[in-house]
Amino acid sequence: MVLYQRRYNILAKECTGFISIGNITAIVQSRRLTLFGHIAGMGDNTDAKRILSTLPPEDWRTRGRPRITWLSTIQQDLRSHNLTLPEAMDMAQNRSLWRILSMYGAMQS
Repeated sequence: MVLYQRRYNILAKECTGFISIGNITAIVQSRRLTLFGHIAGMGDNTDAKRILSTLPPEDWRTRGRPRITWLSTIQQDLRSHNLTLPEAMDMAQNRSLWRILSMYGAMQS
């Protein structure tokens, strides 16, 4: 029994044109920065905040290509706003300012 039958070859660009959601990459970046601001605003004793602020040892390395982590993606997103990770952690304490900064990525197209 066939449950799914593909009838049309529709590209992702065409789908976004039909539903008009804009630039998906900017929306995902905005959501990532919003979640980062939420975690950065937590108390210092919470597990999520400790994991965010703890970096692996310098000599720790796996074989092959380095993995792309969530934190490295956040750092790349912050570079587009000319911020470093410690600066962003301090800026995220001001919720209204951080909300503007995180939404700026979605408006940028």
